[in-house]
This record gives sequence, C-alpha cells and structure tokens, in this order.
Amino acid sequence: MSTPTPSANDGFITREDNALKRHLQGLTVYDANSGTGGRPVKVYFRLPEQEATKREYPYITLDLIAVVRDPSREHRGRWYFEAENMYQPPTREPGEPAVTDYPIPMLLTYQVTQVARFIQHDRQLMQHLLTDRLPERFGCVRVIGREDASDDHSLRRLELVNGPINADAPDPADPNKRIFRKAYTVEISSEIFPEEFVNLSGVLAPEVVLDLHDLNDPSVYS
Repeated sequence: MSTPTPSANDGFITREDNALKRHLQGLTVYDANSGTGGRPVKVYFRLPEQEATKREYPYITLDLIAVVRDPSREHRGRWYFEAENMYQPPTREPGEPAVTDYPIPMLLTYQVTQVARFIQHDRQLMQHLLTDRLPERFGCVRVIGREDASDDHSLRRLELVNGPINADAPDPADPNKRIFRKAYTVEISSEIFPEEFVNLSGVLAPEVVLDLHDLNDPSVYS
C-alpha cells in the first residue's frame, strides 16, 4: 500500500481549521470609497497583537480554544461502511471490509472575531456572519481531507454557541480612535478513530469472557 503524501489538510484538527477558514472566506464590505468591487475581508488565524497593525481592515481572526470529547454523540461497537468516499480509518488496506470501531466524537471550539475600523463595515460583517456563515440554526462546514484523495469531504455541524459579543477596543495606532470588534464562539463536530491512537492495543481487550449463573442456584452456570 502506498503512503499518501501529507498535505496541509491532513489530520484531525488541521482539517477543521482549514474548513472553518475556507468557510469564512469570500466576504466583501462596501463604503463610499470602496468602489463597485467592495473591500475583501481576509481571514487569519490569530497572531500576536503587535502584528495586527500589518493587516488590512476589515478582517476576521480564528482561534481554537478547546478540544473535548462529546459524550452526547458517543456509541460503542463496530461500524460498517457503505460508501467508499467516506473518511477511512488509517489502518484500512484496499479491498479489506469497510469496518472499524465507532469513532470517538469530539467537539472543537473556536473563537471567531471580526475586526473593523468603520462602524458600517462592522454592521455589514455582523449581517454576513449571522445570516449566512454562522447562522443560529442548521449551520455546517464542508471538511476536505487530503487534496489527492477522497478521504473525508464531509459536512460537519457548525453550532453558534454565543455571540456576537462586543469587544471594541482603542486603536493601538491612535488611542483617540476605536476598533470595532465582535466575538463569536462556535463548535464544530469531529471524531477520532481508535486506530489513530498510539499504543491503543495495550488498552483494548481482544475478547471478554463472561460466566453467567442462576442466582437461585449458584451451581448452575451457562
């Protein structure tokens, strides 16, 4: 079996990072001087504050703030695949039965922050995010795995947990001016296959043997 070439989209968390960034790209705001093409809104992963002045306003930043297991979606047992284009467990060989242990459900929590110098841009971004990219209901993101293989290409649930929360702050370049900031907290559903854990074979029991007996007659076993 040939090993696929790793890419920037490979792996748990990296896939979701790129999916959310891609989901938020393509927004445009307008003002009296923007022309008919408007001003494109760039999306960045959060960087140190001293680099903020190098960015073009308005923009959006992303910050992964939590990764936790999601017990509400958890199942135990074996999972039989029916679609070849679904995400495949890393140990599956071509031609093998499409079966694996149920993946462990995870939740990735991100903070999405819109940043603008002008209030009209701030309001336009709020409108775009709340009515299109981060809706209150039925939000989702398309996750793409390796560029050279159909190993994911799934739709993941995208939940708006809270926001927009006002986080306006003085402009670091001019304290007499204000930077308009709104923060949103979102969750993306994900999963980890047991095969992705290292040394898991020392934890899982290969088989479980049970002795059953009649409580009324301890001598009777089945």
